[in-house]
Amino acid sequence: MRAIDLPCLLILSLNIARGDPVPEDALTRRLFDGYNREVSPYMIRSNLSTPMQVSISLTQAVISGMNERDWTTRMLTTVNYRWVDPRFRWEPSYYDGITELAAKSSAVWQPDVYPCESQTVETILPEANSARIRYTGEVMLDIFQIVDFNCPMNFDAFPFDVQHCVICFALEDFSDSSSYSLVHVSPAKVDLLGNSEWQFTTNLTCTSYVRFIFSLSRRLFFWVALIIVPTCLICIVALVGIFFAGEERNIEIAASIGLTTMTSLMLVVTILADSLAKADNLPGLGWFVLIDIGIVCVAVIAALILDHLRSLAVSISRKKGKRAHCAGFLASKRSYQVTRVFLFGLSILALILNVVLSWSTSQSELNYNLEPPFPPTIQ
Repeated sequence: MRAIDLPCLLILSLNIARGDPVPEDALTRRLFDGYNREVSPYMIRSNLSTPMQVSISLTQAVISGMNERDWTTRMLTTVNYRWVDPRFRWEPSYYDGITELAAKSSAVWQPDVYPCESQTVETILPEANSARIRYTGEVMLDIFQIVDFNCPMNFDAFPFDVQHCVICFALEDFSDSSSYSLVHVSPAKVDLLGNSEWQFTTNLTCTSYVRFIFSLSRRLFFWVALIIVPTCLICIVALVGIFFAGEERNIEIAASIGLTTMTSLMLVVTILADSLAKADNLPGLGWFVLIDIGIVCVAVIAALILDHLRSLAVSISRKKGKRAHCAGFLASKRSYQVTRVFLFGLSILALILNVVLSWSTSQSELNYNLEPPFPPTIQ
């Protein structure tokens, strides 16, 4: 052992023998001896003209889920609280220059803040959170919560819709809440994370009363690739089968294709019914599928009527031995085929118009609802 270590060991042994406390332990005993976390430090300050401030910063918001039937948004939020508790003040020079301590969050008083406009609130590992205490009495605490916020939704432009939701915080209506107030402090960075279906389209905007407004839009790949495109392809294939199946058994083929197409498209309607809330108006995709079903039904009826008229025209031509003008036109095989091609073209044009009108209507609804209907932001 080196000779220079001997004085250090002697001093340490003397301190232990005298029972000198470690500065951290002495400071902890001094702060928490007689400290009551159930009593607000602002209770005795209720006669102040200016209430004390509790600063709040939303540093992270993660979309955990969207319940479109109940109009709720489940968010994982990380909120930083800062307030001053005069009972935690000390002079650093008396305690070996210590300027900050860490304590369990359950050991310190916390302001009565709750997420307003919410249905359920779940704090993640409340006993594991640590509060940072500075010598000035400032207390800093990060709270992790899973909150189901209410979010009124509009599905007129579905699936191209944008939903505007609110995260807000308020004070409990207790007797000491009038002695302190909430103040928002903008953090350096806010982490906004979506999920597999939804993504943030705007940053958080803070308005009065500590309300954070944000906008969410759907990730369109699922609905476009697995709903809209297959619906169009099913209708096109059905129209080809209806108008180009051949002259034999046209009625049976057209009716069978029509029923099969309606059954396939009703699966899409079932998906929409299970996913969205029952509203007064159909969503945009609902109107799109409903019009496609109507186009196929009209095409089937037109094919059946055309086939019946041709059979009637052929029968009239055979009985009279000569062809009348209208009967001759329908009895002609070439004219009959041209008519079927013409009806097929009209049906395809109707499908294209349905796509264009659905897209333009969705965009107009989207632009109309682009700005959230909330109070203006604080400058």
